[in-house]
Amino acid sequence: MSADPIRTVAVLGAGIMGHGIAQVTVMSGYTVHLYDIKQAYLDRGINAMDESLGRLLAKGKISNDQYLQIKSDLLKPFLNLEAAVQGADLVIEAIPEVMELKRNMFTEVDNICPPHTILATNTSTIRPSQIATATQRPDRFLGMHYFTPVVFMPLIEIIRADQTSEETMGIALDFALKTERVPLRIEKDTPGFIANRVLQFPKSVLLGCILDQDIVKPEALDDQWRTLTGSALGPFEIMDFAGLDTYINASNYLSRELHPDYTPCRVIQEKVNAGQLGRKSGRGIYDYSDGKPKIGLSETETAITAHDVMAVMINEATKIIEEGLCTAEDVDKTAIYGMRDKEGPMTYAKRLKPAELAQRLDELADMCDKEIFRPTEYIRMGAYL
Repeated sequence: MSADPIRTVAVLGAGIMGHGIAQVTVMSGYTVHLYDIKQAYLDRGINAMDESLGRLLAKGKISNDQYLQIKSDLLKPFLNLEAAVQGADLVIEAIPEVMELKRNMFTEVDNICPPHTILATNTSTIRPSQIATATQRPDRFLGMHYFTPVVFMPLIEIIRADQTSEETMGIALDFALKTERVPLRIEKDTPGFIANRVLQFPKSVLLGCILDQDIVKPEALDDQWRTLTGSALGPFEIMDFAGLDTYINASNYLSRELHPDYTPCRVIQEKVNAGQLGRKSGRGIYDYSDGKPKIGLSETETAITAHDVMAVMINEATKIIEEGLCTAEDVDKTAIYGMRDKEGPMTYAKRLKPAELAQRLDELADMCDKEIFRPTEYIRMGAYL
């Protein structure tokens, strides 16, 4: 199916994800209606986009004509929801990761948009099917999960909800390609999909254990991770970039839907309660008051290492492979295009002996008191090799 029917895209939410989605969409020549509830939020998102576009212009990545067209014609800010969505062919929601907020938003949007409009949620963890039931068009509803920072991370998970039509999936996939994304088609609607189920939240559980027990300094583990994977950001930096409040909301959801071990850790909950939400608030796991924090190897030997972070990711990957959600190749594609890692966890796993990997996972499960770290039979049998 072609995305040709899509000309105007409404993006709901001008935060880190929303303005990033708006930017990559408008750079591909679409008219974008960027909506938020406060002028200050809109201004912040538009200013961030302008800075990013200015850097791309200076580097010759976009032309001056393209820059001027975006600024004068294609990008349109809105504070009125009805005005933002009533003429949209595609609506992409990027508001906080709270089920009822999303459902309420889509109930309202569904009543405004014309029948042909496709509705998409950028949720990182919530099953789109649970949001789609708030609308009268579940066949034209799906998940479109972008990765942060959106301008530099090309992967997008296209998630079929329970009643999403094949036509809707086809249009979304074609739209992703036209906006220079790398789409990963996901047919089974499950919490966290591939990226967060494997690459983020088991890792976040381990990071929470590290913080609560003060096992390793965050900067040491981040430095190890950069060296191991080639990633530009360490796992603690990624949590700060995405927002610690987002981590809390998603973890609470996963603790209900998947396992109580995903319950947010004490240290992060305390930071969020204190308004320390990460990069967007100037302070989170790191302090951003002087700009980007310095990440250096402060410890040469640590009780938990970047290799352990990889181990819990591999373990979770084998669970969803066993469930038939995806292949090992899909997992690696997600890491490479969604995280900019030099290789995926399943490729890394081929260098590990099953008995040693299983033993280390059991040790981590005991150290952190987390049953989700127990090795799968898939690992114990060496089926990943």
